[in-house]
Amino acid sequence: MTAKNKPEETKKEKADPVPAATDDLSEEDKRLQEELNLLVEKLVGDDVDLYLPALQMLTNLIRTSTTSMTSVPKPLKFLREHYPTLKEVYEKIQDPKTKKFCADVVSVLAMGVSGSVEAAEKKECLKYCLLGTLSNVGEWGHEYVRQLEGEIAEEWKVENMDTLLPLVKDVITFDMQHSAEIQACDLLMEIDKLDLLTGHMDASNYPRVCLYLIGCASYVVEPESTAILQGVLDTYIKFGEHPRALLVAMQLHDKAKCEEVFNSCTDP
Repeated sequence: MTAKNKPEETKKEKADPVPAATDDLSEEDKRLQEELNLLVEKLVGDDVDLYLPALQMLTNLIRTSTTSMTSVPKPLKFLREHYPTLKEVYEKIQDPKTKKFCADVVSVLAMGVSGSVEAAEKKECLKYCLLGTLSNVGEWGHEYVRQLEGEIAEEWKVENMDTLLPLVKDVITFDMQHSAEIQACDLLMEIDKLDLLTGHMDASNYPRVCLYLIGCASYVVEPESTAILQGVLDTYIKFGEHPRALLVAMQLHDKAKCEEVFNSCTDP
């Protein structure tokens, strides 16, 4: 092979046709894609009576697909190209209830897994979530909740606490009910709201939470480290783990706390 022939072969390779993405889809996937496109067409149209039913169908299709954590849900893949369009649909909708439903859908599509870089930079997942129904955000799946947690941590400021706190509580409730205690701890440490864990601690999750927080306390500065250990100490006492509570009190170098642990123990 001569050097002269190489450019011609390269040019020929580049000229080969690229198969359409739909060629790889199964018949079931093609039907799903067509259904999603039809729903988007209804939203783009002028018949306002079709908006809410179309959004409800989109919601059902997305929610039933986000239960899997091993792959990107197909509705999100197929709807990605419609993301800018659905943002425009949100702006034109006048009915408050329908507008909130639309915001929910746009928020889910803005996830890093299906949205654009611009959407991530503008934190549009959180933005549209706050504009939506704010009802049971966990129903959109674990990936969506993780995305919200990241954006909440970045956006958390004193001036917007009242706006974000109800959403934070909903997210923490979901995490603690779905074996995602570590995520809950990370978010609450990030926004300095570990006290919100108290109401969600039970016999099934407190050992895991306490061990994780003890480990985290070694990597943060004072007074946060002491505050974390104090919370762990109170939790151990609450659940009758007096030997562990005593170890934490000793780690705090607090003689008064050590005596408190001894006095609170009723086991002879």
